[in-house]
Amino acid sequence: MRPYIKLLILLFSAFIVMTVFSELSEVRLFGHKIVTMQSFLTHDTINDSVEFCDVDTTNDVIANDTLPRVLLFVGDSMVEGLSSRLGAYAYHNGHKLYTVIWYGSSTEKWAESGKLSMYIESYKPDYVFICLGGNELFVRNADERRKYVRSIVSEIDSLPFIWIGPPNWKDDTGINEVIRSEIGDKRFFLSKGMRFDRAADGMHPTEKSSCEWMDSVVCWMKRQMPHPKMEIPAEKVRKPYKTIVLTPDD
Repeated sequence: MRPYIKLLILLFSAFIVMTVFSELSEVRLFGHKIVTMQSFLTHDTINDSVEFCDVDTTNDVIANDTLPRVLLFVGDSMVEGLSSRLGAYAYHNGHKLYTVIWYGSSTEKWAESGKLSMYIESYKPDYVFICLGGNELFVRNADERRKYVRSIVSEIDSLPFIWIGPPNWKDDTGINEVIRSEIGDKRFFLSKGMRFDRAADGMHPTEKSSCEWMDSVVCWMKRQMPHPKMEIPAEKVRKPYKTIVLTPDD
């Protein structure tokens, strides 16, 4: 048999084996688990409990508040993409959305600055949204951030709130678990594990992906806890009523 024919047969055989493996979630050889293509693709990439959802098919499980409300959305640079979609929800449902984007901020900065208390006093929100943790994915000792999360929650006091977790582009050293363990599953939206289309920096979700992210948060809210009226907006995005931008040096 000619060498090139042998090579073609070998390549074809390898293709068949890879195709079979790609359809299997688990293969065992002599009692040992073999990593398949499917298990490789899903490892640390897909979180079965956190997926983009279609707001068109989601009904409120928990009754919503039908009155117009004041919403306050604070956090790091991830707020920029999310707030445009939340702004559309706010406008469509008669709410007023104030947004504070603090570039480069962390739980530590927010906790030690007292800015959250200041904005709550200024705008008197009925509901608070937070998105923090993206700048703390790789901190050496995530548990040390626990005190900052507690401080932020204490500033919110009795106001209803949700905390949107960071859209991990790599696995974190524990910040997601620290936040979740402090505020509980009912108020923490785990974004880690969702598949985002990323901007050129590889970290921030694109505008379209941010809209889908916010839609997923709304779907989750409707199933988890009392919430402002959140009917699907007629327009895709809209600027918040007022946006305050802070630099890392503020």
